Amino acid sequence: MARMKIPALDGLRLHPDALPIDEVPDGARGAVLYIHGFTGYPGEARPLADRLLRAGWAVSAPRLPGHGSIRSDFLSTERRDWLRRSVDALLELRSRFPLVYACGHSMGGLLATMAAARVPVDGLVLLAPGFLLPGRIKAAPFLAPFVPFVRRGLPLPAWDREEPRRTYHAEYRSDDMVRPAAELLRLSREALRELPAIRCRVLVIGAEMDRSVPPRVVELVKERATGAASVETELMEGVGHLFHFVDDPDRAAARVLRFLAGEREM
Repeated sequence: MARMKIPALDGLRLHPDALPIDEVPDGARGAVLYIHGFTGYPGEARPLADRLLRAGWAVSAPRLPGHGSIRSDFLSTERRDWLRRSVDALLELRSRFPLVYACGHSMGGLLATMAAARVPVDGLVLLAPGFLLPGRIKAAPFLAPFVPFVRRGLPLPAWDREEPRRTYHAEYRSDDMVRPAAELLRLSREALRELPAIRCRVLVIGAEMDRSVPPRVVELVKERATGAASVETELMEGVGHLFHFVDDPDRAAARVLRFLAGEREM
């Protein structure tokens, strides 16, 4: 099927939060690749990245193609573009550091899983990974060929309104991005099939109040990651989908750091 024509992105200026993160502290002990979620951007990694950097870990958070910019840019990309960027970023870190972990939030968890199935890593951190998605998204593949997005103009969530630096992201959050949602659903199914191929240690963290990825995804990963060296699970109480950069960054970062240090939870 021919892809729809997208206007040239003349004069496109990315918000600073959409710029990739690539920071290395002196004497870095290893590196963590952070992959953001659907309609996300690298700046979402900042609270976790700052804590990792202070603990001596290098951090790389690339911008997935089409994300963190404008709607037409987003609609011109697909899941293979997002996966290619994730694998490339992981290969880049493997060439620079002997110890590398992959970490992903939501859709980023799917991409981190698929990248880790292709490029060996020392551990995999999955933050509310999108192996389970809301039922409404199942209609997206049927609508996508006819309706790439639905302009709804919904009010921005409170956390967007309260932090003006995120308002450039408004069109993703106020409209229904149908065609990209169809790609997300396909990606979720593909990543779930690849989960048994993971051989490293795995940490999966779910959120009790998550309305985007059901908390039972924690048990799903534990059940399907049959080839993993180990699977540690955590269900964070009282937080939602954005727990690691909105609800409780300190608690999330502390759990990730314990995993990176090799400390097993009892």
